[in-house]
Amino acid sequence: MVTDPTLDDDRWGFFVKYKRKFWFEENDYDVPESYFYQNGEEIQPNTIELVKRFLKQVRESRGYDVDCCPPRMFESPFLPLPLEELRKGTRDFEKIACARIVEAAECAIQKISEETSHSYKLVEVEKAVMTGALVYFMTLTAEEEDGGSVKTIQAAVFHPIGGSPVLREWRFKPITAH
Repeated sequence: MVTDPTLDDDRWGFFVKYKRKFWFEENDYDVPESYFYQNGEEIQPNTIELVKRFLKQVRESRGYDVDCCPPRMFESPFLPLPLEELRKGTRDFEKIACARIVEAAECAIQKISEETSHSYKLVEVEKAVMTGALVYFMTLTAEEEDGGSVKTIQAAVFHPIGGSPVLREWRFKPITAH
């Protein structure tokens, strides 16, 4: 089990292309926004800012805090999930998606409790980012069951279709300097 992972801990190959700067970053993004799109694709406003935001989120949070989708040319493995919509959803696929996220989160909390010899209970799934490899990068709030402190935990859980979730890595969320 990997605890406190970095971009170098890349068992899925998600971070290889984000470790180094892209050529357009080296050139201070001196490219037209159309560079990021294929012919015929609609060019979104503020594409450069979106790309900068996405790259910063991947590099600084290792995918856990990704909340945007870059243009398709990035072939991003990260899909931020709209948790509020899924929680309120009435359609079957929304209910199933929400149940899978909760099941993955509860698996993570159980395994982390075993590893740390602390009993945690899940308070909330704050963020969830799904990947094409069915790995959920989740930010969770957990509370020590003895009334202790509340922790923010980031966990990557592999949750195959028709299978049980498996915790692959976790860390207490790093505190970022502003």
